[in-house]
Amino acid sequence: MSNNDKVMKKAMIIAEENGWDNYLEYLKLSEIGLRKKAIQASKDFAKEAKNWSFEKRKKFLLLLHDNSMSLNYILDVYLCIPTLIEWIQNEPENYLACRYMGIYSQGPDLTDCLNKNNLFQDVGHLAEFFFTKALELNSQDNISRNKLIDIYFDFLYYATHHLPDGYIGTVNEEISFLPNLNKLINELPESDQKNDLLRDYNYYKSLLDDYSEYLKSKESDFAKWCTDRNRNYQWVKSYYYY
Repeated sequence: MSNNDKVMKKAMIIAEENGWDNYLEYLKLSEIGLRKKAIQASKDFAKEAKNWSFEKRKKFLLLLHDNSMSLNYILDVYLCIPTLIEWIQNEPENYLACRYMGIYSQGPDLTDCLNKNNLFQDVGHLAEFFFTKALELNSQDNISRNKLIDIYFDFLYYATHHLPDGYIGTVNEEISFLPNLNKLINELPESDQKNDLLRDYNYYKSLLDDYSEYLKSKESDFAKWCTDRNRNYQWVKSYYYY
């Protein structure tokens, strides 16, 4: 049995135990590929769950994510996101609420909903904000810690992936969050993953330090600048279409 099959089977057991008949029907129909009928079952479930108490909807949200249960756009927008927004408004100091806000902030649906309701409009990067807050509330939340580490590495990759031809971003801005990234990685328990993250961190720190020095030099070819100083970086190949 594949991992996906195991997840689906567990989700069906949880749905049956909790009496979520329409959600169970959605899972069964999704499993056999009856997409239209599965969508209708999810609509029926979202309509039913809309009348649940907040605590019951929160329980569904937690079970959903703790067990990697199946979700679609309808359940996302009409059940999970409204529940999550209500949760963060009721319990702004709950680290789990902040963590799940961070997870949902990595997709467009929560952002659209927050914009429509004029919520958290003064926050720059939503996911970074909520994962950081989750860690402030619970320093042992390594799920949020790893998510935040991923965000910073995404920032670094995006800023540098066109080097040596060009840099996307502001070098000083990327350099400014390197100490926090290093701190987050070192707070992780010892593991091969942590060693890999530290290696990646050192790579990007060296690259940014060198690029910053290159800018001061007023030279015009960063690849040559690196070669002259025996710097070995792995450049992403660029393809240009005319």
